[in-house]
Amino acid sequence: MNAHASIDPFDAFNTRAHKDGWACRCDPSLDFAKPELTQVAALWRDKAGERLMPARSELDARSLKPFLANMTLLERVDGDPKRRFRVRLHGTALTRYAGDSTGQYIEDLVPGDLIDTYTGIYDLVLAERRPMRVLWDYQMPVISYLKGETFIAPLTGKEGLANILFSVTYIEMKDQAFR
Repeated sequence: MNAHASIDPFDAFNTRAHKDGWACRCDPSLDFAKPELTQVAALWRDKAGERLMPARSELDARSLKPFLANMTLLERVDGDPKRRFRVRLHGTALTRYAGDSTGQYIEDLVPGDLIDTYTGIYDLVLAERRPMRVLWDYQMPVISYLKGETFIAPLTGKEGLANILFSVTYIEMKDQAFR
């Protein structure tokens, strides 16, 4: 038996996050504190049906209306010398805290010492092809007084590849408790 086969990738991520001082943790249980995130997870599962994940085209504005202000769509762009993540949509509730990042790449938005936190989560979701809950304790100076709870899940793009990330995030002051 391969020694690496028994390592849970979510536990491995959380171990690395703790070791490297990342201010987030992932939870594949999808046990959300925010009921809206439970609703969006159910919508994602419904759209996926018997498949691993839905296509981006299956999540229309009508079905996403309750979540649009808190939603982000990211696209993985593979190229030389590395893969990058571009923000395709950034909801208005989120832009109030960090500005509108639509069309920009993550490495242009996040300080260099924090970039591995974000790309680590994105890579994990795409590699595992399943959604997860992420709890954030934001460290960027402009939003360091905030924390967030996120549903993040993979979607297939036009080519049928799992290269789109769909997330919905609710942000609160750090003195409020997520479970």
